[in-house]
Amino acid sequence: MLFRSCRQLFSQYLNQTLAALIGPRLVNEACAEIGQPAHTLRLLSGLGHVEPVAPTLVLWDLSRLVRSSEALRQIFAGPGDDLDSVLRRSDRPDAIALTAGVDALIDEIGFRGPNEWDLSSPTWDEVPAIVLAMIGCMSRCDDSFAPTNRRRHLEADRYRLTVEIAAALPPETRALFVDAVESAVTFIRGREACRTALMRVLHQVRVLVREVAERAVRRGNLTDPDDVWMLRSEELAYYADGGLSELNALAEQRHREFDEIEAIAPPPMLWRGGDNVDAVLPEGWEPGAMDAGTSTADLLLMEPGDLML
Repeated sequence: MLFRSCRQLFSQYLNQTLAALIGPRLVNEACAEIGQPAHTLRLLSGLGHVEPVAPTLVLWDLSRLVRSSEALRQIFAGPGDDLDSVLRRSDRPDAIALTAGVDALIDEIGFRGPNEWDLSSPTWDEVPAIVLAMIGCMSRCDDSFAPTNRRRHLEADRYRLTVEIAAALPPETRALFVDAVESAVTFIRGREACRTALMRVLHQVRVLVREVAERAVRRGNLTDPDDVWMLRSEELAYYADGGLSELNALAEQRHREFDEIEAIAPPPMLWRGGDNVDAVLPEGWEPGAMDAGTSTADLLLMEPGDLML
């Protein structure tokens, strides 16, 4: 059921992602037409009401607690390895308020993390230190860096620039440009909303896999719960059904394969227009007469020793 939901949400995410490319492309063409292609980024900034922005606002508010408290600043200035435990052991009202705010944030969006697409990547609910590290960094900034201030500035700049560019465009393309800006704003917001919904469902899969890993460790079938990510999905399902009993050997084999692949040096890359092709060729490699491919279609004609430029 969860995998089916993930597929459905991912399909919608791809739909929104593709739709979110149309507006920016037309906006860029309009900006290039008046000789200001760099204005494209300014017209796509300060959108507001974008899903990933909401946690930043909460984190900023929590960072104000730290900045306004000398005691909390001293705690954050100390070793960060045990910061969460130090805060929870404190009976100070500011520390209690901070931990309560962090807990509320994690309860709502604990699926957030540095790489939410990767199920094995740590998330806020698993490693609260990630949240505290961001709060600590934000606490060093004064109130002038508030995200709401920045967003208001970007929004005002976007509206002003939209009017100026629309006025500079020919009448026949003016309406298309305004519609393109609105399209970009709408579908970028939609893309991020779909992504957030998908991450919520993916996190349910992540939590279930973590639980299977913890049970495997308690049963002695797995030494390190993180090794569960070395299993394929069908192997994990087979283990959950009682078909596998020993996972350590399989995980160790996968670790060795992973290390071998990671140790492989990537092949050299040649770029069109390079002045010295020999400078990027492997030492001792002596090509004879060769045809340089210039498109993916040429891959069908490639032979050992040929190069794709």
